[in-house]
Amino acid sequence: MEILLIIFLLLLLGVLLYLVFRVVKWIFNSKARIVFSLILVVLFGVVVGINKLFFQNMEFIQSNVYPDLYLVKHPIKDKDSINNMIEKRVLAQLQNGNTNTTQFYEYTTAWGFQNGTKHFINHKEDPGGFSSEELNNYQEFKMAYFSLSKSKKDTLNYYGILRYFKDGYEVKKDTIFKKRY
Repeated sequence: MEILLIIFLLLLLGVLLYLVFRVVKWIFNSKARIVFSLILVVLFGVVVGINKLFFQNMEFIQSNVYPDLYLVKHPIKDKDSINNMIEKRVLAQLQNGNTNTTQFYEYTTAWGFQNGTKHFINHKEDPGGFSSEELNNYQEFKMAYFSLSKSKKDTLNYYGILRYFKDGYEVKKDTIFKKRY
C-alpha cells in the first residue's frame, strides 16, 4: 500500500513539474509576459517583506492543556530581547505563585508527518499511534526551561534556574531567587 502511495506522489510531482515547465516556457515566449512576471515577483516580495517587518508581532501563546507551556509565535531575531521577555514572563508567574516549571518553545506549524508545536496548544502529548506527538520531538525549537526548587540551606526561600536553548542545546543559564512569605 505504501508503495502505491509513493508511486502516486511521484507521478503527481512529475505532473506538477511538467506544468511548471510549460508555464515558464510560455512566459519566456513574450517580453511582455517576462516583464509582467518580474513585476509580480517583485511585488509579492515587497508585500511579504512589509508584512513580516511591520505586521507580525511576537506573542506568547499559553497552552490550554499544559499551563506551564508557552509557544513563542514570530520570535524576534535578537536573542537577548527574547530572553529578557521570557524572564519577565517567568517573574510575573512567580509573583502570582503559579508555577514550579515553565517551558518555552517556538511556535511551529505542520510539516511532514508531525503537527508542529502548535499541536500542544489544545492537545496533550500522544506517544503512540501512526505519528507520535511529544514535546521531545521538537527539542530544536525549545527556547527556555524554568524550574523552581527549595533552597537546601534555607527552607523558607526558593531558587529557580532558567535555562535558555538554541537548536536543542543549552546556551545560557540564569538563577532567580524567590522569598517565601
